[in-house]
Amino acid sequence: MQCKKTLDILDVWSQETIMFLALLGKLMVSAGFALAYLITAEVYPTLHRSLSISVAYIPSAVGASAATYTNDLLVSQAWWAPSVVFGVLALTMAILTLLLPETYKETLPDAVQDLQTLGMQHKTAPRNINHPERT
Repeated sequence: MQCKKTLDILDVWSQETIMFLALLGKLMVSAGFALAYLITAEVYPTLHRSLSISVAYIPSAVGASAATYTNDLLVSQAWWAPSVVFGVLALTMAILTLLLPETYKETLPDAVQDLQTLGMQHKTAPRNINHPERT
């Protein structure tokens, strides 16, 4: 049954078009991972960067493992479902990436103490009477 549906798609779209869309999707996934790696590396202080990146990429490893099973389950329901689900998830993450704060022309912290100092500079809480240096 699934072969018949696949042949119907090939009648409407040429194999070159399908190959182009598949490779374009693969390019976008690779670009997304590169962007995520770059942004993740800039968020953490230098001293803790390697451990933090490792911990941050645990969900991607779990997602890569779960994607195989998700694909198998969704194909059994509808042949187009995996593409729609993965496409919507990718577009959602791309849009959410635009909401991240920019670090362009910003001095990035090198240590946890620098990060704490940076946090104190941007704190909007009322001045502490016992410690006037903390704002």
